[in-house]
Amino acid sequence: ALISFFTGCQSKHSTVRKNAYHYLLMILTSCEHAVLQRHSTTIEKLLRAGVSDAVQDARRYARLGVWAFERVNKKAARQLIDSLESAVKRAVERDRDELDTWLEQGDQHLARSASGPGSPTAPGPAAAAAARGRPATAAASRATDDSARR
Repeated sequence: ALISFFTGCQSKHSTVRKNAYHYLLMILTSCEHAVLQRHSTTIEKLLRAGVSDAVQDARRYARLGVWAFERVNKKAARQLIDSLESAVKRAVERDRDELDTWLEQGDQHLARSASGPGSPTAPGPAAAAAARGRPATAAASRATDDSARR
């Protein structure tokens, strides 16, 4: 399963990367530690890339993921943090207490840093399409067209 995240975290598409890091964070906070510890090397590589990602939300999820990873494998997480560039390390350290807030409130607490479409609290494509009075997917659009023809 982590191969899918590794692929998603390396995607050219910013939304795919952001979502992959979001799902990785959810996995790090919800799966059994024994299962995750077997994949510590892969998780460390994913988080190392994520904290320097070009997309703000992907970086944020990865920084939170570092602290979730610390709960899984303290030694590996500490090595990861110590090996980061100083500016990235400061950003990771600033988010140390954010993980507990995220666990309590979900993505809504990230609203203060959200900006524009695709942000964690922005409406998704389905909500945006509904607001415009259009179907959210091509399949829904075809179904609407077919029913109109009958």
